[in-house]
Amino acid sequence: MPLYVKDLSCGYGEVEVISDLSFEFHSGQVLTILGPNGVGKTTLFKTILGFLKPRSGSVIIDDKPTSSLTRKDLAKLLAYVPQSQTVAFSYPVEEFILMGRAPHLGLLQQPGPADREIVHQVMRLLGIEHLATKSCTGISGGELQLAFVARALAQQPRYLVMDEPTANLDYGNQTRVLECILELASDGIGVIMTTHNPEQAFILESQVVLLKDNRSYLCGSYSDILTEATLHDTYDIDVLIRSFSHNGRDLIACRTLPKCTCK
Repeated sequence: MPLYVKDLSCGYGEVEVISDLSFEFHSGQVLTILGPNGVGKTTLFKTILGFLKPRSGSVIIDDKPTSSLTRKDLAKLLAYVPQSQTVAFSYPVEEFILMGRAPHLGLLQQPGPADREIVHQVMRLLGIEHLATKSCTGISGGELQLAFVARALAQQPRYLVMDEPTANLDYGNQTRVLECILELASDGIGVIMTTHNPEQAFILESQVVLLKDNRSYLCGSYSDILTEATLHDTYDIDVLIRSFSHNGRDLIACRTLPKCTCK
């Protein structure tokens, strides 16, 4: 069943950040949410996840508003990877990821072998098996980001909500996370993510919600929404977008064109 955002307005107190936003999103798709800082990307995530109550409109999964679901039931459908994280206690990475199995356990029930096998599977997928016994407080920021992604995947959600999942990762780990997202989508998981890099939407061949400063937005395929004109209008920068073929695949890439002509 799809996830529907219908006529959604959300914000904080009397301040409305997003107005009358609507889009439809299916399992097995990737949706990237782009826009300048402060337009409400994280606010939208918090509302979809039920952390914020909509000012109006609704978020619907399985024909049910998310506001009608218990936190545990919602956690079986949606898993969240926040933008920045810290871990207060020195949990071993494997045990930290195992916490993602909580929505599938009964009261006081301990994780069993099947739960640990799921944890091992997601660690292999992300290439972090070597971190299993290391402390979460003793690994790098990039490694910790991958551990948070793994914990979310351990929930076995239908939809994975990721706030800038490649932030603080080196180039290789950024690529690994994007490859993981494509693999998850091919396995039927819907991935909703924010990014400040439009090229990631091209790499993922995703659906796009492009939020603007004036609370307007554009929704659709990456190739329709992310044009040189719309990116210039949104970010006030010049962007070059070109199509090319590689190993039999038709691809699109974009790059910014800095205004500085300094040599």
